[in-house]
Amino acid sequence: MNKSLLYIGLFFMIALAACKKDDSHPFNQSPNDRMQALLDSYQSTFVNAQYGWRAVVFPDSGKSGGYSFYWKFTNANRVTMLADIYPSTLDQSYESSYRMKGLQQPALIFDTYSYLHILSDPNSNVNGGTMGKGLMSDFEFAVDTVTKDSVKLTGRYNGSKAFMVPATQKESQDFAGSFGNAMDFENIANLTTYFKRLVLGSNQFDISVNLSTRTITFSWVEGGVVKTFTTGYFYANGKVVLEQPFTANGITIRDFSNINYDATNSIIHVTAAGIAGQIQGSGKPILVDTNAPQRWYQAVLSQDSYWYSNTGFTIEGIQDAYGITTIPNFYFLIFWPNFNNYDLTGFVVVVNNTSLSISYGLATSTPPNFTSDGRVIFTRLGTVGTIPPSQQSIFNNTAAKFTDPSGFYLVQTGMQAYDMVSAKDGKAWISWQY
Repeated sequence: MNKSLLYIGLFFMIALAACKKDDSHPFNQSPNDRMQALLDSYQSTFVNAQYGWRAVVFPDSGKSGGYSFYWKFTNANRVTMLADIYPSTLDQSYESSYRMKGLQQPALIFDTYSYLHILSDPNSNVNGGTMGKGLMSDFEFAVDTVTKDSVKLTGRYNGSKAFMVPATQKESQDFAGSFGNAMDFENIANLTTYFKRLVLGSNQFDISVNLSTRTITFSWVEGGVVKTFTTGYFYANGKVVLEQPFTANGITIRDFSNINYDATNSIIHVTAAGIAGQIQGSGKPILVDTNAPQRWYQAVLSQDSYWYSNTGFTIEGIQDAYGITTIPNFYFLIFWPNFNNYDLTGFVVVVNNTSLSISYGLATSTPPNFTSDGRVIFTRLGTVGTIPPSQQSIFNNTAAKFTDPSGFYLVQTGMQAYDMVSAKDGKAWISWQY
């Protein structure tokens, strides 16, 4: 036999042997069966926690602070929950449904509306978030790790971070009580000045707290320059716990404890970094940014454009204190430098559902007075347009506050955002965006 034919025959025999179907499996179960077994195991862990679970959810890929939950799961795919979102959600339990599902990896899905969904609600009036997005939280979670002592989850859409630990008997019986006085911290909203000052011995910091996103920004002076640090926080075991510790002036703040609100004197007593201190209102920032008023003014003047505010003045913590949003078809309030040889503070409305129009406004001298100590002062020239009698008080109040002879400090809060704060007492402010 020709040797080449022999080799060819041998090659095909080897190839056929290699291609022969192998019915053996490295596992005893199919991939679907293995996934189902894993889902059943996880659900069993969730259900069998004797006192349920304490969870903390950090919306927006973990960029926001945390919201605490109590979850009690059943094998009937029901979950009872409490949450520290509102006072009512702390002690009025809510039952909804959940399910475990294999979606490339195991997923825990809260599939009917619950307290958890409040954080994702697109209506900003529900959670204080962004209209159309809410707080960018999740109610479908990929299950990252599960042990009998802890569970780590990641939101499937917005990347929320969530952590679960077995609840104690006390937490299952009195979830609200487990927070102690920690939520007295929310009385920071009752301090009626824009600036809030944290005093710890010889250390002083300005703090700005967003109660919706549960973030806190510290401002302090170092080398004659204002520095800032922002972190999320959550409530646990009678404390306000910072997600990331804050270090400055030789001290490190990891949490606030021993929280007590003194309503009579508008002071929140706290302990931080082992130092007893207090949070109180302040009429001016820890260090005035003397260039901010001119930066604010020039930013839109150079573009022949304007700043806008959705709600006008906040007075002693009351947003839209003068009711500009009650004006029919109101869109926003604008400040337009050198509009027509004067600066215009204009009330803009929607016309025929198709276009915007400046209904009327306040004319002030251009440019305003920029003082050496970092204030801007507006001088009234007159009124532009015709003010309907029903809106006269809204205009008069806004115009009087705007032209207060004490003027305003400007605080830059973003690349294209400033807060304009009354230099008289810090109790009135307006937020501008571009």
